[in-house]
Amino acid sequence: MKILMVSAEVVPFAKTGGLADMVSALSIQLTKMGHDVRIVMPRYYKIDRRKLELLPGPMAIAAGQIETWSAVYKTNMPGCENLPVYFIDHEFTEPKPKRISTTTHTGSRYSATEHSSSAASSDGIPTSSMHTTGLHALHPYS
Repeated sequence: MKILMVSAEVVPFAKTGGLADMVSALSIQLTKMGHDVRIVMPRYYKIDRRKLELLPGPMAIAAGQIETWSAVYKTNMPGCENLPVYFIDHEFTEPKPKRISTTTHTGSRYSATEHSSSAASSDGIPTSSMHTTGLHALHPYS
């Protein structure tokens, strides 16, 4: 099965609580079981772009009546080289420097994660399922 995990935090890149641990552990275990798993998260300021691969071309993000563009970066999960992690590099996902997460979510933040499946499919592999941690559900995706 092809699974896309979308999360605000993922160990070892960003962590404020148990969610980061759960997303990493579940993704690694599903990959070891033979599933094609990919993770998408915001690229916070503390995550050094120089250590990531910049994917060619920007990703469009629709937020209501506004369309904006974002860079997408990629790396592999340390210790699990078959698990790619994509980073959405956009100011809408992090309004203040060095802030890992917020207690209020704007429509643009959800829009960025909603459209994040294009980050995985830009790599040539569409996902068949998408898990967004903000919605706490496994969604079919074709």
